[in-house]
Amino acid sequence: MSDDFVPPYSKGVFRLRAFALLCCFSMTTSQALLPVVMSDYGISQTSVGYAMSTTGISVLIFGVVSGLFISRFGALAGVVSGTAIMLVAHLSFGLVSPSEWSVTVSRFVHGIGAGMGLPAAMAFATVMLQGKNATAYFGIFTSMIAGANLIGPPLGEWYLSTYGADGYFIVTAVPGVVSLVIFIGLLFKFGSTQMSRKSNIHYFSLLKRSDLQLPFIGLLVIGSFWGYVISFISVAFADKGLAVSLFFIPMTCGLFFGRFVGLKLARSYSNHAVALTAVVLTATALFATSTLSGDVVSVVAGAVFGLGYSLAYPTLSMWISNSVTEEIRGQAVALTNTIFNVVMFGAPAVCAFWIGYITILSYQFWLSLVLGLAAVLVFSLAKVTRDSSEPK
Repeated sequence: MSDDFVPPYSKGVFRLRAFALLCCFSMTTSQALLPVVMSDYGISQTSVGYAMSTTGISVLIFGVVSGLFISRFGALAGVVSGTAIMLVAHLSFGLVSPSEWSVTVSRFVHGIGAGMGLPAAMAFATVMLQGKNATAYFGIFTSMIAGANLIGPPLGEWYLSTYGADGYFIVTAVPGVVSLVIFIGLLFKFGSTQMSRKSNIHYFSLLKRSDLQLPFIGLLVIGSFWGYVISFISVAFADKGLAVSLFFIPMTCGLFFGRFVGLKLARSYSNHAVALTAVVLTATALFATSTLSGDVVSVVAGAVFGLGYSLAYPTLSMWISNSVTEEIRGQAVALTNTIFNVVMFGAPAVCAFWIGYITILSYQFWLSLVLGLAAVLVFSLAKVTRDSSEPK
């Protein structure tokens, strides 16, 4: 048995769990084509866009609920519940007569499942892992979510071009069925070894802990950057007359390189150093693309941003998770996801407000400069304070 895994778990269980997560999100990422599919039923893409945004509300609400559920029933029970809800919501797109209201309700329910299931999946991963490679394995595990974009949308495009909209959600639900079967099997095998069944609320005490302030601040900064990139950076590139794929394709490559290679190389450094490096990389990438133009700059900046983001989230998550006792780890992971999601979903609204007064490139310039410098200052002061308090 590997020293990287807490008994009775093993690398084989980890691989199976990662594959199941890949399958689950291969189903959900196929909903990227939801506006296209629903347009065949006479529903405008604008209406579908509004309906899709309701997912953020339910994800945030049930992300908090998830921590309490995990503490009471265990992480695997949360994963199974969340996956089952997402599967039902996905199938409902094809089984219920399409309308604006049905799409809205289905997306909201899907958000309930995601809010319940994703924190539980992250919590289960942290429970399995130990030792110096824990963060690297956690990074590989979370990369399955990004990797699902290489399966779900292409599968959906193939089906639409070959067979049309009818039956789309039945076929794209197949990976979700596979993931649910695997999760149920893992629940039966390991359900009795799950975390302590505590249900007290610890969110406020976690937020007040001084030793967790730095990773929380890191989440706020990285979440702000990521929320901007996935929502508005395409507008900035359009203003410069550049294809956004020049940024996103290298970003994806950088993300996978960081998760599979970068985190292993970074394991000899402190969480503080890795998180600060990640913030500097992401801020620099956004700053460069706001002030410089050209294909080469876009490609390099995309790769740098992907590398920085790939280091940031796993490091910050494991930093928080490893700083708490096992009985409240589920709530700590849920809180981590909730903070990140709040900032990520809120970032587009903040950007939309400011671009009413300044250009999108000016907004990106100030976003990267202010948040980047503020984070560097806070992390540096924290290090100086910590070093000065240590006995000579």
